Amino acid sequence: MKLMKYSIILSLLFIGSLHLAQAQKLAEAKASYASGDLENARFVLQEALIELDEIIGKEILALLPEELGDMKAILDEDENVATAAGFTGLYILRKYANADESQTLELTIMNDSPFMAMVSGFMTSPIGGMVPGRKRIKIDGYKTMVEKVQDADPTEYNFFLPFDQSLLTMNFKGVNSETDVTNMANKIPVGEIVAISK
Repeated sequence: MKLMKYSIILSLLFIGSLHLAQAQKLAEAKASYASGDLENARFVLQEALIELDEIIGKEILALLPEELGDMKAILDEDENVATAAGFTGLYILRKYANADESQTLELTIMNDSPFMAMVSGFMTSPIGGMVPGRKRIKIDGYKTMVEKVQDADPTEYNFFLPFDQSLLTMNFKGVNSETDVTNMANKIPVGEIVAISK
C-alpha cells in the first residue's frame, strides 16, 4: 500500500513538473513571437512537441504487455524516439522473443509511416480482399491488414493497423498459426494506444 501511494505521489509530481516545463516553453515561444523572433518561437515549439512525443511513447510502452504467447518483451531494446535523422514524430519499437528466439515479434508505431499509403489503398479498395496472402480483419475494433509473407522461412505474418496519421505494425516470425498470431495481436490495447496518441 505504501509503495502504491509513493508511486502515485511521484507520478503527480512528474505530471506537475511536466505541465510546468511545457508552460514555460509555451511562455518562451509566445515571448519570442511577440518580439518578432520567429525562429526561436518555432524552435521552442518544436522542442516542446518532441518532449510531448517522448512522453506519449513512454506511456504507450507501459501499456504494452510484457508477454504474448510464449514470447517475452525484450525491454532493454525498447525504442522511443521523437526525432531522428530528419524524421520528426512518434516512433516506438518493442521486441518480443521466445526462449530460443525461434518466435519473434517486432511491434512498431510510427507517425506518417511510408507504408500508410499502401495500407490505406488496400483497406479502401473493393478488390483488396482478393490480393493473395492479404486480408482485412479487426483488432480491438480497428481495421487491420494481415499479410502472410509468401515462401518465408520461418513463417512470417505482418499486421498493419492505421489510426489517425500513425501506423501500428506487428511483424511475427516463426509463429506458424494465423490464429495464434491473431490472438496475440488482439492482446495489444489498441484503443488505449489510440486514445493516448491523439
